[in-house]
Amino acid sequence: MFELREIGKCYHGKSSDCWALKGISFSLPSKGLVAIQGKSGSGKSTLLNILSTIESPTEGTVIFNGKELSKFTQREKEDYRNLWCSFVYQHFNLLEDQTSYENVALPLELRGEKEKEIHPKVVSLFAIHHISHLLHKKVRLLSGGEKQRIAILRALISGPKILFADEPTGALDRRNERLVMEELKEISKKILVVLVSHNERLVKEYADITLLLEEGRLIQAPPSSEFSGKIQKATERHCPFSWRSRFFCRNYKKNWLKNLLSIFSGTLGYLSLLIGLGFYAGSESTLEREKSHSLNYLQASLSKQVHYEIEGSPLSLVKSEKPTLEETDALLKDIPSIHQEEDYSYFFPSYHSFSLNGFPYEAMNFVPLWDISLNDRSHSFLVEGDVPKGNSLDYCLVNQEFADKIEENPIGRKIVLRNDVSVQEGDKIDHLSFSFSFLILGIVKEFSFLNSPKIFYSYPALKGLIEREELPNIGGNLESFLKRQTNDSPYHSYASLLYGDERSMEALNDLANALEKDSSDFVISSSAFTISSSFRNLYQAFAGSLAPFLLIEMIGVAFILGSLSYSTFLERRKQTAILMALGARKNDLEFIYESEPFLTSGLSAILALALSYPSSLLASLYLEKEVGIAHLITIPYWRYFGIPFFPIFALLLFAALIAVFSGVLPLHVARRRNVVEELRDE
Repeated sequence: MFELREIGKCYHGKSSDCWALKGISFSLPSKGLVAIQGKSGSGKSTLLNILSTIESPTEGTVIFNGKELSKFTQREKEDYRNLWCSFVYQHFNLLEDQTSYENVALPLELRGEKEKEIHPKVVSLFAIHHISHLLHKKVRLLSGGEKQRIAILRALISGPKILFADEPTGALDRRNERLVMEELKEISKKILVVLVSHNERLVKEYADITLLLEEGRLIQAPPSSEFSGKIQKATERHCPFSWRSRFFCRNYKKNWLKNLLSIFSGTLGYLSLLIGLGFYAGSESTLEREKSHSLNYLQASLSKQVHYEIEGSPLSLVKSEKPTLEETDALLKDIPSIHQEEDYSYFFPSYHSFSLNGFPYEAMNFVPLWDISLNDRSHSFLVEGDVPKGNSLDYCLVNQEFADKIEENPIGRKIVLRNDVSVQEGDKIDHLSFSFSFLILGIVKEFSFLNSPKIFYSYPALKGLIEREELPNIGGNLESFLKRQTNDSPYHSYASLLYGDERSMEALNDLANALEKDSSDFVISSSAFTISSSFRNLYQAFAGSLAPFLLIEMIGVAFILGSLSYSTFLERRKQTAILMALGARKNDLEFIYESEPFLTSGLSAILALALSYPSSLLASLYLEKEVGIAHLITIPYWRYFGIPFFPIFALLLFAALIAVFSGVLPLHVARRRNVVEELRDE
C-alpha cells in the first residue's frame, strides 16, 4: 500500500538546518500492525505525519495506492485524510465541549452523510465495543481511558484503510493501554495500523512489523511487501451542510458575549459612518435650500474701490464710491433682471435705535425690501401674522430673531424712530428730519445661521418719500439734488443697491465671488451672501475635520471586529486543527469561520440602518437647538451621487469587506500554523 523512497525531512532553524529524517526507504502491506520505534527526537512522529500528509517531505517520494502523495492536490489530501485514513493521538484530540456521539459521528458528517445514515452506524459501533453508556456524555467528563476508546471509535467509524496512531497509550494506565492495544490489534486484521510508540513491551507483544529509527535514519526496516492492484474508495463525499451549520451555530452560541460586544461595537461604528454621511449630505442640501431663505437675499450692494498711491510709501489709500450707470451696466450685462437703485442709507441708516410702543431699544438692522408684500417671494417665510397688502411705510415685518430679542410677541406693536440729517450744496444747507412709524404686521422665519434681529420695510415707499422731500434753501427736492452729486458723494452712501429675482441673484453671487478672486475694483456685497459663504466655509471646515475621524472610525470598526473574531478563532484553533486532520475541506472551514463575522457584521449593519433614522433625527434636532439650523443631518437613503440606495449598498458592502477581513485573517494564520503543533498543544 505504501512505498517510501529516500525520504528526508529538514527543519530550517535560525542558525542551522536540522534533518529529522534522512534516506528513509521501505514499503508497507495493506494490513497488519506496523510499529515505529525510536528514542525521543528520532523522527517517529515526523514519519507518521508524512504518511498521513499532515507534513510533506523535504526530499524523496511517498507512493500510496500507486500515486505519489506529493502530487496530491489540496482536495485529494483532504479526501485522503477523510476517506482513506483515520487518526488516534496520545492526547486524544477530541472536541471536549461535544458529546461522545458527536465526536464519533464527525468523520461521517465531514463526508457529507445525513444524520439518518450516521445514527445507526454510531450507535452500533458503541454497542459492539460495549460502551453504549458513554454515548451521550460530554467528552470533558470522561476518564483518560474512556477518551482514548472514543478516539478509536472516531477513527473506525469511517471505515478507513489506514489507521495512524501516535503514542495512543502514552497517557493511559496499564489496564487501559492493554485494552487500547488489543482493540488496535483486532483492527489491524482488516486494515493497516501504523503505530508510533516508545513502549518496547507493547510493541514486542502486539506489532506485526517494527521499524526502528535512530537520529532520523532507519536502522531496522520491515520486510518488503508487495501489493497487487489498487484499493478502491468505499464512498464519495457530498455537500456537508449539516455539520457546518451545527459547528457554526454552536460556536456562535458559545461565544455569545463576544459576539454581542462585536455587534454593539459594529453598530456604533456603522451608525457613526451613516451619521457622518448624513452630515455631509444634509449640510450641503441645507445650504442649497436655506441660502436663499432670507428676505434680503434679493438685494445686494455694489461699490467701486478707487486706489490712491502715496508717493514714497508702500501704502495706498482706498476710497469707495458709487459706480456709474455705464459701469454697472457693463458689469451686469450677462445677468438679466437686475436693476440698480439709490442707496438711501445716509437718510435711513441700516442700523438705528428705535422705540417699541414707547420703550427704547438699542440699534437693530433695518432692511429695505423691494416688495414688502412678499409677492416676489414665498409666503412660507411668514410664521405668524400677516404681510402688508402693498408697499407702504406704515407697516413692517420682523424676523424671528427680533421676536426672540424683545422676548414678547411684537405683532401689533409700533416701531418709531427719527433721523436728523443735513445736506449741503455750496454754501446752502438744509436740515432734514425723517420720522418713521411702522406697525408690525407679521413675523418671518429666515435661515438662522448667524442671523440677527431685523426689521423689514418698503424700499419703494422710502424712495418715494426721499424723492419728494423738498429742500427750501438749496431748492428743488432730494431727487434732483442727488442727481447733481458726484459718485463719491456721501449722500449716495458710496454704493448702489441691486435688486433682482432668485435666479439673477444666484448669478450675482457667482459674479461677486469671481470679482473677489480677481481682486477687482468692484465689490458686490450682501449679508445673505456673507452668511451663505460663512456657513459653507464652516461646513467645509467641519467636513474636513470629520473625514479623518470617519476614516479612523472605519479602521476602528475593522480592528474591533477583526480582533474579536481573531480572539474567538484563537480559542478554537485546536478545533480547527482537529477538523483539518480529519479531512475537513478548506471551503468548509472558511464557511464556519467566515460565517460568524459575516453574520456579526451584517447584523451590525442592519441594526445601524434601523437606528440611523431616529439617531439622525435626534442629532439633527440637537444641532438645530444648538446652532439654529434645521435638517443638518439627513441621510440620503434613496439616492446619493445619482446612485439609488447608495448609502445602504455601500454600508452593506463595507460590512461584507470587514467580515472578509475578520474571517480570512484567522484562516490565513491557521494555514501558516503547523497542524501538528496545534494537535500537540495542550
